[in-house]
Amino acid sequence: MNRDGTRAALIADTVFGGPGGRPNQHIQFYDAQGKFSGVIPLDPTDPKDGFTFTADGTKLLVPTGNRTVQMFDATTGAAAGELVHPGRPYVTGIAVHPRGIVACARTNGTVTFWDAEKREQLRTFDWKAGKLVSVAFAPDGALAAAGTEDGKVVVWDMDG
Repeated sequence: MNRDGTRAALIADTVFGGPGGRPNQHIQFYDAQGKFSGVIPLDPTDPKDGFTFTADGTKLLVPTGNRTVQMFDATTGAAAGELVHPGRPYVTGIAVHPRGIVACARTNGTVTFWDAEKREQLRTFDWKAGKLVSVAFAPDGALAAAGTEDGKVVVWDMDG
């Protein structure tokens, strides 16, 4: 659900060919009253396990399982651009700051901040902590954290 509760979305699987068939994923959109409003078909060769809304709730951000985050209009499901990271490391986690900054954790141990509206990289942090698998912001946005695959957590002050 987006921050103001006006939209919700979920990843759904449809299995074709009976038991053992290939799943076909899609994202379903709903309005605040629970009325179905749209669907985004997803690549069946690249299963998704998460997404997030932008801070204003107008777009969905969907990591692709590689170095790209796809953006979709949260009302219509239309493609709305991509955040493409340089190099080969994959995006493993994504979070949105209350002010709208998008943070992407990557397998090379970096967190990159993006301006999603302009699709521009703002800054990259590298703590040399190892492969990152998650990133999050505190509800008030004052702190951020990233977690590694071996259980380390790096926390930083967003105001500093």
